[in-house]
Amino acid sequence: MKLFWKIYLAVFVSLLVLAFSVSYLTASGHIAPAVLALAAIAVILYYILKYFVEPFQPPAEGAEIMAKGNLNSKIPQCVQAEKILSENKERLEKQAGFLNSILESLTHPFYVINVSDHSIVMANSAAGVDSSAGRVTCYALTHRRDKPCDDVNDPCPLEIAKKTRKPVTVEHIHYDKTGNPRHVEVRAYPILDADDNVSHVIEYSLDITDRKNTEQALQKKITELNSFLNNIPDMAWLKDINSNFIAANKAFGDAVGMDPEYLVNHTCDICFGPEAAQKFKDDDKRIMATKKQTVIEESIIDAKKNTVWLETVKSPILDASGNVTGTVGIARNITERKKIEAALRQSGERFKQVAENAGEWIWEINAEGLYTYSNHIIEELLGYKVQEVVGKKHFYDFFAPDIREEFKKAALEAFDRRESFRNFINHNIHKNGSTVIFETNGTPIVDDKGNLCGYRGADRDITDRKLSEQKQAQLVQQLESVNKELRDFAYIVSHDLKAPLRAVKVLVDWLSTDYADKLDEDGKEQMTLLDKRVDRMHNLIDGIMQYSRIGRTKEQNVRVDLNELVPEVIDLLAPPANITITTQANLPAVLCDKTRISQVFQNLLSNAVKYMDKPHGQVEVACVEENGFWKFSVADNGPGIEEQYFEKIFQMFQTLASRDDYESTGVGLTVAKKIVEMFGGKIWVESKVGHGSTFFFTLPKQQEEIKDEKFQTCIVN
Repeated sequence: MKLFWKIYLAVFVSLLVLAFSVSYLTASGHIAPAVLALAAIAVILYYILKYFVEPFQPPAEGAEIMAKGNLNSKIPQCVQAEKILSENKERLEKQAGFLNSILESLTHPFYVINVSDHSIVMANSAAGVDSSAGRVTCYALTHRRDKPCDDVNDPCPLEIAKKTRKPVTVEHIHYDKTGNPRHVEVRAYPILDADDNVSHVIEYSLDITDRKNTEQALQKKITELNSFLNNIPDMAWLKDINSNFIAANKAFGDAVGMDPEYLVNHTCDICFGPEAAQKFKDDDKRIMATKKQTVIEESIIDAKKNTVWLETVKSPILDASGNVTGTVGIARNITERKKIEAALRQSGERFKQVAENAGEWIWEINAEGLYTYSNHIIEELLGYKVQEVVGKKHFYDFFAPDIREEFKKAALEAFDRRESFRNFINHNIHKNGSTVIFETNGTPIVDDKGNLCGYRGADRDITDRKLSEQKQAQLVQQLESVNKELRDFAYIVSHDLKAPLRAVKVLVDWLSTDYADKLDEDGKEQMTLLDKRVDRMHNLIDGIMQYSRIGRTKEQNVRVDLNELVPEVIDLLAPPANITITTQANLPAVLCDKTRISQVFQNLLSNAVKYMDKPHGQVEVACVEENGFWKFSVADNGPGIEEQYFEKIFQMFQTLASRDDYESTGVGLTVAKKIVEMFGGKIWVESKVGHGSTFFFTLPKQQEEIKDEKFQTCIVN
């Protein structure tokens, strides 16, 4: 066992260099943590040596040496070893004494506790452990109880350190040697054994009774202060150097709509807007920097969203050494006083501050209509300086001569009735003779007896707006005329083109019939081709007329159930037996013109049927909801379309196949596109050559009617 302590102290001496790692703590005044670190190292070394060194102690003194042979040669070595051990023993005993002196120098209790039974296995004198009492537990020593701490009311630091395997700090009430309760701060550090389990815990207790007593005394003072503050009718508060509330009275809490206790340790950011809060914090900084009392008139927005004016006295709080520790403020509500002051202030001065920065002509006239105030905008609008207007001109002096007397009479009659006027349009003459159109608003000024003192108002120059409105009206009229001419032109062209086509078709029929026996096969083929060309031209004219009518007439938007409409379109198309058209169940109902939406589905489905190149054609109509729109699709397994033609096919007269192979005017998709866009949607195609095409179009779920037929027609054309 002696060898164990010698080696223990030897290792401890070699680790004294670790003391330098805590030199910073010692130098900064943290002596207790530094000593505690050394003590913790000593205890850890103790258990390392206990488990790993004791098994290798030398044989007991006097034991027989059983080895034979070279016994005599071993004797000198043993003597030398004994000498070294003796020297080391003396040195380690000195170092052990030094370590013991360190532990005993601690003025606070220090002990090592076995976690299995809470027994104290090592302690310094300050811990007050009676070594003659046998096994002593930590709870019996510090709490004077016969069972461990209650984790609910008194959390046990040993159990917490054991569970978390980390250092922990808790506050407890311990009893000293005389049985008096003391507030302590217990710091516990776990010690792990060879199996990495917590076997022991180091506990070090700091007496914080004085600090607690100080805190309680301070709290008592705060309570007394709050009682005093709450008896003050004015708003009152105290803040620390960081502008955190230390205390606030009930009047302040009522004003901001918060519990005064909740304000403690918070800044004014929680009860005022960011701008106001920053202003108050800047005031605090200025007061603390100057150490001077300040009286400020300021406003706040109270809990009822009302503006409250305050006369606030703010002062620095100084300690016994004259250092600033915070601020104190008392604020009195002066809202009513401010209202009285505002009422006494001359209306002209108050009005002038606003008027001079306005972009409109602000004016005042007396009961006779003579100008008593005008802002400088009059010079920009009418060319007169303020000095040329105030006290020299009446409001009607600027009216155009032909309406002056009429407007003057009407205005003075309105004055007699104390009427306000809104959006009064009037023509005024500029100093240079030009006409300026004003939109005037005015309110009567009356004294406390109800007598008319005059009018106050503002004029806005709307000359440009009126000219724009006139130009717009002229433009609309011109557009209406142009649209009418276009409609007439379309019908005339349609009639003039169809008439000769009908004559040609009749002639072709006659020739085919009358000369059937004289025409050879080539002649008959040419006559058939001519007949088809006439039909194509007729269909092309119909398509143009159909396209031109879209948007020109007011659409009759109704609720259209597509579950009924789409099957009707399919029946009209009468697809051949080798083509199957299917529709998704539960198609939506949309608000639109029934004829127009029928045209869209008819054009898309007829194209899918017309250009089908598969022996078993399949066409599918479907719909999904997407971002407030109905997204419809017409998909087929036909020849597909090259990507370079995705835009071209929606242009007028554009077809991808030869018209001799497929009868097509090239108008159908153009018509469909125009209809879809008229209802607020869009149309596009996705396709891959050889794998079919899918045409998509969208319609708003809530389709609104286009109310202005005039502009609708203009936009479409």
